This record gives sequence, C-alpha cells and structure tokens, in this order.
Amino acid sequence: MMKKVVVLSSALLPFLISVPLLPGITWQSMGPSGGGNVMVSCYHPTEANTIFLGGDVSGVHKSTDGGANWRQVNTGLAASDETASAYGIMSIAISQSSPQTMFIGTWRGVFKSTDGGESWTLLMPSSPSGSDVLIGAVAVDPHDPQHVY
Repeated sequence: MMKKVVVLSSALLPFLISVPLLPGITWQSMGPSGGGNVMVSCYHPTEANTIFLGGDVSGVHKSTDGGANWRQVNTGLAASDETASAYGIMSIAISQSSPQTMFIGTWRGVFKSTDGGESWTLLMPSSPSGSDVLIGAVAVDPHDPQHVY
C-alpha cells in the first residue's frame, strides 16, 4: 500500500495565511521576514518584550515589542561580498549578569555583541582552515560573561 505525502512550498504560505483554517480563526504574518528557517529563539533576561530569533540564511532578528515587529541585526556577521550562507545562526546566549553581552553560535564560528545584539564581532572562527564547522550551542556563565562555553 502506497501512502501519499503532500509537500507545500513556502511560496504558498501567503495564500494559506489569508484563508481561515477554522471558523473564526485567521492568521496574520507578524514577521520576521528574510527567508530561510528560524533555527533558534531567545528571550532577553531583563527586558520582557525583547526577543531574538536566529535563522539559517537571514541572520539575527530582534523584536523589542513582544514580537509585533522585527528587524535584522546582522552588522558584523558577514562582509558585503559574502552570501547569506555566512549567517547560519544555531544558538543565541545572553549574559545574565551583563545582558548587553550576547554570543551566537553560527556556521562560521562564535560571534559576540556588547551592545544588546545590534552589532557582532567574530571571536572564534569555526576552524583555522576557514572551512565551516557548525557551532551548534553556546552558553554564558551566569556570573561572568567572560566565560563562554
């Protein structure tokens, strides 16, 4: 017996969002935009309405109003001549003791922000040879943001 598998293209999503799936329920896109998949989410430890999302090709998105609006905060993640594959955000960690200090694990290595995720600096490339090695998880010591795992 053969089973049918239905695969929907993401190009159909805007049409599906506008169609009520159940009586009285409709869906509305709230963002973020930019394409790709959301790989990780992280809430700010002291600002309840601040949320970060990491994507595979669209980088880091930040909302400061509980998810109603989003913007990309990718300054420092990729040079202008690099492709979107330079992002690949797999993990987001915010320091509990110094919440302006954040770290992300990416396809390219570990990046650090000291301005609440507005800009990023590469701390550790994923490999000395320059080939990509997935940094799937990052954690920050809750008492000392200088200790990153």
